[in-house]
Amino acid sequence: MKKIYYIIIAVFFTISTFAQTNDLQSEVDSLVDVLVKERRQWNEASEKLIVIGEPAADKLLEALMNKSLDSWARRKAAMTLSGINADQIITPCLNVFTDESEYVSVRINACKALSSVNLNKYEDLFLLYAKNDNSDIRNVCYQRLGQIGSEKAIKFLTSEVDKQQDMGKWIILHILEPFDTQEVNEKFINALCDDNWWMINEYARNTLIKRGNDVLEPIQEILENTENNEFIRWKAIWVIKDLESPQRIKILQKALEDESWFIRNEAEVALKKEK
Repeated sequence: MKKIYYIIIAVFFTISTFAQTNDLQSEVDSLVDVLVKERRQWNEASEKLIVIGEPAADKLLEALMNKSLDSWARRKAAMTLSGINADQIITPCLNVFTDESEYVSVRINACKALSSVNLNKYEDLFLLYAKNDNSDIRNVCYQRLGQIGSEKAIKFLTSEVDKQQDMGKWIILHILEPFDTQEVNEKFINALCDDNWWMINEYARNTLIKRGNDVLEPIQEILENTENNEFIRWKAIWVIKDLESPQRIKILQKALEDESWFIRNEAEVALKKEK
């Protein structure tokens, strides 16, 4: 009698699980259909698919790889996949990314879709494509290399900083910010003195302030080297005045005697705030 009872329970459980699976798949199909067809009102469907997670990955991959769909529909599928940590998306997304017959926008979004998965064994692939002639392809590879975060990847990224202009440089610096090494800090110090784009100066300043004592000495050297032009020296004191370091007060007090009015004024204003 007990045996029959357990058989009935097992059958009921199997039927219930099957029904739940079918219901989930129907929901995924419906949401992906909305995602693909809606031009604007697709965000809610995307958010729900991300919550569902891995069970939604295959249907989203199907949409990404469907070349009969327009590029925007495929890009939306890729953007949604970026919020899902599922190893099954890696190979299909890489196949799309490395397919040179694809739209560049689709390739880029396929690469971005890999932002939640472990890509350590694909480091050499991203290093290769980070040398691509297309700056958008390079930038997305920089992002994946930062995600990998190995010594080799960071060394390559630091070597690329000075080859870039404006936005390209800003992107790499943003990727490098979490890595507090001497080589990375040197790139931020150089970026502080960059004359091309004020946003790079501002970003470098804010990052260096977070670094604290680790960057105080080289920035002090920039300030106190009177062979540097006045604007670069002002950028140095611009950082020092907000560093969380007990040594900065002495540096500011010394700067009160500087030959430059801009340096003296910056030091005086900063010291008044200490009172």
